[in-house]
Amino acid sequence: MSWLPKSSRRIRREAADWVARRKGNPQAAAEDDFQRWYRESDRQAEAYDRMAAIWELSGRTSAPAGRDFVNDNARSVAGRVAIAASLLAILVAGALALMAGRSAGTEPGPLLLASTIGEVAPYRLADGSQVVLDTASRVEVRYSPTRRQLVLLTGRARFTVADDARPFAVAAARHEVVGRATTFEVSLIGGEPEVRLIEGSLAVRRVGWRAGAPEARLSAGDEVVLVRSGPPKRRKARGSASAWTRHMLEFDATPLGEAIALANRYSTTQIRLSDSALALRRVSGAYRVGDAAAFARSIAVAFGLEVGAQPDGTIVLAEPRRG
Repeated sequence: MSWLPKSSRRIRREAADWVARRKGNPQAAAEDDFQRWYRESDRQAEAYDRMAAIWELSGRTSAPAGRDFVNDNARSVAGRVAIAASLLAILVAGALALMAGRSAGTEPGPLLLASTIGEVAPYRLADGSQVVLDTASRVEVRYSPTRRQLVLLTGRARFTVADDARPFAVAAARHEVVGRATTFEVSLIGGEPEVRLIEGSLAVRRVGWRAGAPEARLSAGDEVVLVRSGPPKRRKARGSASAWTRHMLEFDATPLGEAIALANRYSTTQIRLSDSALALRRVSGAYRVGDAAAFARSIAVAFGLEVGAQPDGTIVLAEPRRG
């Protein structure tokens, strides 16, 4: 075993291989091996997240050449080199598509940013703004010479806004969030859409309000719920503002049902409770996302529950059998 650090080129090749195997032909990917590789270093995790995000942006949910290599010779050196070359080419093309535009005097057309289940995907836009998508999230980008317009379609996203004369507006749930040189999050998770301001200032208003109608003004640390009618309702911010961007979930006396629903968003393996009364119990702590089995075991230990499994792979948490 070598203790020398891997080169950046090697890490990119390995990341490209894993993206092709997991997205081009999931049956060929050994998930346990991938998780060990992914957690081995932050550099590897960042390289994979970056390439997976570009893969999604490019629209290539499967790549014919890469898929053939995976099916016919997934473990051969030649197959891995070809996959890496294909994914690295996609990475370069995607990066150019995101960064080109204003420097050439034009803006890119409508652009869809997306993340898959379990991903936290970072993007850099043409003006230098950054968008980080939570798992299973989608944002549409529409830039024009006078306005930077984005729409959160599903999930949750963090926006770090580059300074620019044009306003930066994110539409979600019949509301619009507008700011400049600021960092904020918008979430459509659960029944109540939310806006959380991390840095700078924001204005939040309902779409379709009459001209001159009042806006909600937010300061750093504020969090508001976007209600169906009337102005947004303020509430105390809950948990760490950056936990999910670090692949973590933090709970502070959170109802167990709500905590499990959030954890389920990051994995195809789902957790459920055998009794709805268990959903009312309160859970606190920090948990790494994506490992449903580990999360279920932790919850079981905390509350003295039993862990079972359904034929479809669903993990069931239940009170211990008596007698």
